[in-house]
Parts: sequence; C-alpha cells; structure tokens
Amino acid sequence: MSGAAAGVALLLAAALAGPALAGDPAGDAAATSAPDANLFIYRDAARPAACAAQLLLDGKPFADLPQHTYTSIAVRPGFHDLEFRWPSSCGHGDVTDQLQIEDRRLYYFALTGDAQLTRDALSGYTTNLHETTTLTPVDPDEGVQAVAGCCRFVKASGRF
Repeated sequence: MSGAAAGVALLLAAALAGPALAGDPAGDAAATSAPDANLFIYRDAARPAACAAQLLLDGKPFADLPQHTYTSIAVRPGFHDLEFRWPSSCGHGDVTDQLQIEDRRLYYFALTGDAQLTRDALSGYTTNLHETTTLTPVDPDEGVQAVAGCCRFVKASGRF
C-alpha cells in the first residue's frame, strides 16, 4: 500500500472509530457504546453522590454507575426488569422498573435521586429522611444531548 493510501486508510479508521472520550487517557475507541445498543442509562447528578448504583437487568448485574456516567447494552425485545441497587451504607432503597423493549427502538433512562432531612421545628432535631430515587424515562433525542453534556462512558458486561 502506498504512503498516501495508508494515510487515507488510517484517517478513515479514525473517523469510523469516533472521537476519543474526554477523560480517557488512552483514547480507547472500544470504550464507547456498542453499535447495537438500544438501552442507555445515565446518571448526571443523583444523590447519594458518593455511592455507585449497581444496575441489573432481569436480576443479572451489568454495570456500576457512579456520578456523571452512562452505560448502554443491547436488549432483546420483550419484558425485562431494570433494577438499580445502592450499597447498604448509602441508605437508599432499591428500585425496579418493568420495561417492554420493542425491536428497533432506543430507550434512555436517567437515574435520578435526592435525599432530604426533615427537621422538627421546635427541637431542631432530624425527624425524617426522605429519599427519592427513580429511573426516569427520557426521550431519546433529549437523552443523547444529556449524555453528551454530562457523562463519561462505563462499559457494561453481560449479554441480554
């Protein structure tokens, strides 16, 4: 192969691989979403911030999601249970949503949550911990923009 042809082939390979991810020192093109992925879960800023949520599909763990990350997997059509679990030290409960995945559709979910302490007006002592943690469905067009603006990729494991 001539030098010019080799250069063109190298540029084409780089273009097909896509841009390197921010924060990825190796610039590893393999650390991006799978081309056949249809389920994307991202976490921009869900409390508790110090804890990574473990994601499971149909009871099988596939990724841990710390703040400002996303993951993606290819899921066969049908009904599936998407669950996230917090480490017990984080004080939040688990959440499970049942999804119906249809062929040739993209699904985005935002992992959202907050924790608020309620104080007694008279004594000033904490009286209640109110937690809100959910998997919120997001329109795919909005999901693409949200992920691009907030998150780095975390590779999922397993086949679904």
